[in-house]
Amino acid sequence: MTLVFGQFWPFPVTSYTLKEPVPTSVLTKVPVFGTMGYLGEGALRALYSCLYPRASTAIAFLKENGRRVMDEITMTAQPRSVTGKKVRSLRRAGLIPVVIYGGTLETAIPAQVEERELLNTLHEAGTAQLITINVDGRQLPSLTREVQRDVVTHRIIHVDFQSVRLDRTVEAEIPVRLVGHSPLIEDELAILTHGVDSVEVEALPRDLVGRLTVDLGLLKEVGDVITVADIPVPPGITILTDPDVVVATAQPRPTEEMLEEAEEEAEGKPEIVSEEAEEAEEDDEEE
Repeated sequence: MTLVFGQFWPFPVTSYTLKEPVPTSVLTKVPVFGTMGYLGEGALRALYSCLYPRASTAIAFLKENGRRVMDEITMTAQPRSVTGKKVRSLRRAGLIPVVIYGGTLETAIPAQVEERELLNTLHEAGTAQLITINVDGRQLPSLTREVQRDVVTHRIIHVDFQSVRLDRTVEAEIPVRLVGHSPLIEDELAILTHGVDSVEVEALPRDLVGRLTVDLGLLKEVGDVITVADIPVPPGITILTDPDVVVATAQPRPTEEMLEEAEEEAEGKPEIVSEEAEEAEEDDEEE
């Protein structure tokens, strides 16, 4: 039996295959969310407590009885013969030009994808998860490498995909999301300042995840810092970013004295006047 868990820390949508069947009497006690049978963390723990009431954590249950397999993300593309400025006609027809290169490909493959399917795929895969592109009878495991957008409308106008070999590690950039709560921040005893919002990683393509998360609860006192070293990492992924790089900080809130000092300092600074402004003032005086 396969269960699919949505947004279970620290992984995105993930499925686990159980080695033994789950009795119907147990499943009826577990809240299921969504039409796809996704289970949230609370549902996971409920299921776990029904099956193994003596064990301490849901993670131990999964390690003993399941295996983590990422849901495969697929996208269909069609070979493209239209190039250059003529691709505008494709966009008007709801098709987005893409190119697939690298991996086992000897030459790049120009292709086109329906805009809605492309948007859904990029939303699901993010910038790091593996995408299997079905094009011209071939299945190409690929990663998103560059997304070009219109500078005015921000609509996607072109995407580069890199085909990869599944047996070789690749480097990718994975977003980092702050989750959880920090009473220090919520009680307005400190100000949350953000650092980097993504990290460079190395992993086999199938081990890549859509995002990494780090708990804001690590910020317990004013001045506490969350660094890259604090980010929990799934098996198979190595973070290449410097572990001392800051992800978030609990900065002290400015006091009234600090604000007054800053205001006085600003008032005490001499006014900076450009040469053009000085010349204009001199001309006015002469007139």
